[in-house]
Amino acid sequence: TGTRDVVLDRLVKQLENKVDGGTVNVLRYGFAVAGGGTLAMSQGLPEDDRNETVIQRYAANRLRVVPQLRYSLDKTDEIDLAFFINGIPVATVELKTDFTQSVEAAMQQYRMDR
Repeated sequence: TGTRDVVLDRLVKQLENKVDGGTVNVLRYGFAVAGGGTLAMSQGLPEDDRNETVIQRYAANRLRVVPQLRYSLDKTDEIDLAFFINGIPVATVELKTDFTQSVEAAMQQYRMDR
């Protein structure tokens, strides 16, 4: 009971940890849950193909691209594209066109509105 909440709470704490946390560290090294060991969040590209288990874990990684992601319950603003690896957000993109919007406008929108 409450396993989901415990795991998500621990994941958030590790992502926010300033010393040895953050997105990259969580993806590389996973995170520990009391009584549950270390949960791996991704598998890097294997250097060779001799270990079938590592190859299978690498193949299980999932990159998801989400268009028009609403990031707030209080606002209707959306991020044009968000990239996730195994459910963890790793990058966002604000799309603009040369015909109607400038790069400067995209940077300003990102800084002030997102």
